[in-house]
Amino acid sequence: MVRIAERPGLALAFTPGVTLDDWRRSGFLSREVQYYTALGARVGRVVFVTQGVRDHELAGALGEIELVENSARLPSWAFWLTVPLRLRRLRPRPAILKTNQLAGVLAPLAAKVLRSSRIVARGGYVPSEPWWHRHHWDPRRVETTIREAVLCWLADLVLVSSEESAAYVQRRYRLPVGRVRIVPNFVDIARFRVTAPKVHGLVTMVGRLVPQKNVLAAIEAVASIPGARLRLIGDGPLRAAVERRANETGASVEILGVVEHRRLPELLAASEIYLMASLYEGHPKTLIEAMAVGLACVAVPSPGVTSVVEHGETGYLSSGPDAHALRTALMAVLADAGLRERLGTSARLAAARYSLERVLDLECEAYRSVGWIP
Repeated sequence: MVRIAERPGLALAFTPGVTLDDWRRSGFLSREVQYYTALGARVGRVVFVTQGVRDHELAGALGEIELVENSARLPSWAFWLTVPLRLRRLRPRPAILKTNQLAGVLAPLAAKVLRSSRIVARGGYVPSEPWWHRHHWDPRRVETTIREAVLCWLADLVLVSSEESAAYVQRRYRLPVGRVRIVPNFVDIARFRVTAPKVHGLVTMVGRLVPQKNVLAAIEAVASIPGARLRLIGDGPLRAAVERRANETGASVEILGVVEHRRLPELLAASEIYLMASLYEGHPKTLIEAMAVGLACVAVPSPGVTSVVEHGETGYLSSGPDAHALRTALMAVLADAGLRERLGTSARLAAARYSLERVLDLECEAYRSVGWIP
């Protein structure tokens, strides 16, 4: 039986296959360490649980956060099934086991069987949701949905990042009222309140170069706008295709690759527009960060985006995800300095809803609602 102390402690189970080094190479290790260090001050000991075998080499970047890694090089399934036993050896033992995304059911399943931890299933996005927006059959939809369903049923709390995602998991998995709580992604507001000289016509996108991000359509859109240039921050499997499309269209495209998260504020501040062309999102961190900088943001009205951007107020929504729609929206905002200023000012004010302190309050309130912390 799990006994909850005043400061219960929390173990964060990484997504299977994801390591600390993956976080470092993706550029957001420092951001996650910042959040969980602050959360630890409220809930007690925080432990990162990762399948990596050499993540101890990055332990110095974790500060007070502790690490449990797969030092024995066990197969993935064996490592995750034994995680609750590994956590039991810690003194004091973390009483909350939280998944970093809605994936990886083995550790929560073992914890449920052993009754060793309270289980929190957290999803910055809901992986199955975009599959159900598509009309073609794909076996991955069934696999993803089953994995999510099992995790949500095992969990004592399900934390998702938006009202859309909350409604989706509540409806699809028929979860009891009160199990699902909304805890959005956070932005370090102070860090993103920077200014820099604007580069005329510069449009910036941040994210992996994958089909979901709709980068190829963005390149076509920018190619037909005189004086516009596109800066891409991120990398991924579509990089070669992105370079080809830029050459074919004659678009001015700069690919910076992955950059340290601490460099983002200055890079964003130099832009005239932030573009989010994604076909779907959960609760888009990079969009909120661009808003916190005070950028005029142009976005596709896709799932996850419309809960953040109000058209004509805190951003500008295109009529669709195709190149023509993106071009029309970009041209409207690039041509009107007054509109950019007004959208940027409103966006900065709206981003304050996602400050570190406010998001921490929401997560702690979720734990307080079930009696885990006073």
